Amino acid sequence: MVREPKRQIPNSSIVKLLLLFFFSCSNIFSQTTPTEGLHEHTPRVFYLKHATLILEPGKIIEDGELVIRDGLIESVGRVVNVPADAFEMDMTGKTIYAGFIEPFLEAETDAADSSQTILRNWNEKVHPEFSSLYGYSPEEKDLKELRSL
Repeated sequence: MVREPKRQIPNSSIVKLLLLFFFSCSNIFSQTTPTEGLHEHTPRVFYLKHATLILEPGKIIEDGELVIRDGLIESVGRVVNVPADAFEMDMTGKTIYAGFIEPFLEAETDAADSSQTILRNWNEKVHPEFSSLYGYSPEEKDLKELRSL
């Protein structure tokens, strides 16, 4: 009985098969799902220049500069030291007032139905199709109360 010699796979073929397997498997994990939610790429330092700054009644700085770091005012004046990592914004023609913003003020508005629009967001509380500017009509007594704060 005569046996045929075994065929050996050349080394180059093995390498090609391994490379093909490696690259085909690596593509399986390359797809990611989109992030649901807000992305955090906000600059942490802002440099506002050429603004009219009203620090308090009667104290006005024309063509002033303001540096905000992590949501807190770092420096204010006619000329300030500008940090190297600051995001620069030209505020020519803008006025900046010293004051507080009430972040938890609840305003009654005519809410829009987001299920009826193509602009629907993953977050049901976000309504890009609706502007509260047009739906808010405050009562005079509420405005007097807010102005007296």
